[in-house]
Amino acid sequence: MSKTVKGLAFTGLVIAMFMGILDSTVVNIALPKLQTAFNVSATTVSWVATSYLLSLSVFLITSAKIADQFGRKKLMLIGLVIFGGFSLASAFAQSIWALVVFRFFQGIGGAIITPIVLPMGIAIFGKDKLPFVASVGAAVSPAAAAAGPPLGGILLRVASWRWIFGINLPFALIALVLVTFCIRETYDETSSKHVDVFGIVLFTIALFALVFALLKSHDFGWSSIWIWGNLIVAAVFLIAFLLVEKFSQYPMLDLSLFREKTFTSSTIVFFIVGFSLVAPTLILNYFLQDVKTYSPLHAALIIMTVSLTIIISMPLGTKIADGLDARWVNLMGMALMVFGLGAFGLIKLATAPAIIVVFLIVFGLGFGFSAQSVVSAVKHIPIEKNGIASGVVNAARQIGTCLGIAILMTCLSSNLTTARHDIRTSAVTEIQKQHLAQSTKTALIQTVQHSATITTKQVTAIIKGHDPIAPARGTTLGKLYTASQQLATGTEKISAGVSPVKSGLEQLSEGQQHITVGLTAAAKTIPTAAALTELAQASGQAATGAAKLAQAAGQLTNGELQLASGQQQVSTGIAQLAQGMAVQSAFSKIQHTKNQKITAAFARVYLVAALVTLVCLPVAWWTDRKGTAQA
Repeated sequence: MSKTVKGLAFTGLVIAMFMGILDSTVVNIALPKLQTAFNVSATTVSWVATSYLLSLSVFLITSAKIADQFGRKKLMLIGLVIFGGFSLASAFAQSIWALVVFRFFQGIGGAIITPIVLPMGIAIFGKDKLPFVASVGAAVSPAAAAAGPPLGGILLRVASWRWIFGINLPFALIALVLVTFCIRETYDETSSKHVDVFGIVLFTIALFALVFALLKSHDFGWSSIWIWGNLIVAAVFLIAFLLVEKFSQYPMLDLSLFREKTFTSSTIVFFIVGFSLVAPTLILNYFLQDVKTYSPLHAALIIMTVSLTIIISMPLGTKIADGLDARWVNLMGMALMVFGLGAFGLIKLATAPAIIVVFLIVFGLGFGFSAQSVVSAVKHIPIEKNGIASGVVNAARQIGTCLGIAILMTCLSSNLTTARHDIRTSAVTEIQKQHLAQSTKTALIQTVQHSATITTKQVTAIIKGHDPIAPARGTTLGKLYTASQQLATGTEKISAGVSPVKSGLEQLSEGQQHITVGLTAAAKTIPTAAALTELAQASGQAATGAAKLAQAAGQLTNGELQLASGQQQVSTGIAQLAQGMAVQSAFSKIQHTKNQKITAAFARVYLVAALVTLVCLPVAWWTDRKGTAQA
């Protein structure tokens, strides 16, 4: 096989693996769109993601075993056809439940593809290239998982949700052509063609019940009979499976593989790697979108830092492992992951995206180094058993991710519930402290019972809707309010003093008019009395002046009344301003408390992930036979 053919063959495998893992996360960003498109609840639409993860996790080991028995190339082609066909069906789904069913079968295709990439890659390059093949496979898996959200965001922006599924078809066709013409068939020559049907059924039911309980624990709650019922079923069927496999002549899973300490410890490490990956890809994504209010695409591009780092760190880890044994690389990787998870706990609302990217790079380096456990897992396994071994290791990572979703999302939900309760309690206490009218306090408290976030528009509406009270004495607004009230009182007194003057002037005007009328009549009676005529004219002018003076007094009174009214409005405005400032001060403190409580809730989740990883850190020491022998 020429280098070109080998390159094309391996490219087909990488495309197939990338595509299968990508679909486990790419759909998440489209769930709100699907909810709107099909007019269903959030719980219902979550089955679109759950059904794929369920079948992908459950059938990994079974498909790896069947591929070992009947031909890996055959199974890969079948997997590509199933995956591509049901991707197309998903793109044209007309109902939510049809989409859920199509996604379940699409997951079966992904479960067939994923575990047989490693043994097929080794068959292409030879076992001496195992570190290269395993490192590429281990890098592709998390890179594809982290690349899903940004790719989904881009597709949603430029096209519709249907393209999230339809985009798989050309890649599936490319992989199908490359695998068909560039890869030879391989088997596990030591494996019997006898199918352990009983073992497969027991194992499938056990794993299905376990993964279902883990994935849906957040929706149903850990107290749900459905969750506990599935966990009990999983335990019973798993025990039955182990008993059957122990005494079976042709077991589905060769339990003797776990006697190899390197394989067992490496599988545990990869399980923890899958568990820890939930923190940056899911928990941090919630924080960036729901707390920092980043757009889904913005958040996804930040988180994609993990993928880019893993692409570099996985080959780097392989290179380091050439000089050291794998245990040092895995140990270093898990230590960096613990450090990265701890660093996530330091993220606050004001933390710059660049700082978050640095933390993600640290975690990505650790993940890439820890993923060296895939290499160490199959390092000392017979080459013909690499298929089933790859299935076990990949299933461990997938189940670890499901467990991470179950535990960390439950932990987050619990912490956020507590945080919201504390925020509301703190908000009520802070409002009660403020110098506000009781009716205003009541309205504000009712508002924060639903949300601790309140807008300026809401504050204005609440204050205007209730009678304000005077600002607290001694404050600047309190002094201004007192002065405005005194000015209003003085204006009222002036207005009251002007009123008698106005009344007297009106009476004077009326008397002058009477005199004028009388004198005018007298002048007409005694025509020769020129003096009386002049006196009548003067009296008329005096009456006119008195009338104008009375009119001016009336205008002065109206002006004083308007001034008094304006002064009262100023007093009311000052009181409302004081209440608004009090409310804004209260909610500024409430917002600060909210930020502290929410970030602390997320920090505790990262701490849980870090502690779980730290506890399992010693296992990395056993991920190399040489290290085991020395110990």
